[in-house]
Amino acid sequence: MCKLFAGADPELWASRTRSIRMDGMVTSLRLESLFWMKLEEIAAGEALNLPQLLRRLSDEAMDEGHDLENFASFLRVCCLRFADLQAAPDRAREDAA
Repeated sequence: MCKLFAGADPELWASRTRSIRMDGMVTSLRLESLFWMKLEEIAAGEALNLPQLLRRLSDEAMDEGHDLENFASFLRVCCLRFADLQAAPDRAREDAA
């Protein structure tokens, strides 16, 4: 099992800072490359660009009353939940119900 993780390309966990414009404001987010790739994949699947996806996620979280003090951590959790739901499509239907 460790080889699965330890053998991964180090580029996947390299941190990258990106400046994103949301609602006319520029914010900088620092995430590992793998999370940026996953967010781009999610955005493409929703026919959105990355800033649009981030705004949507932020809006939905705020509508639920969540405090997004650590937006980068929130995005990491979103990526992991997305991966979980892709791996278990039945769970996605249960969560939507």
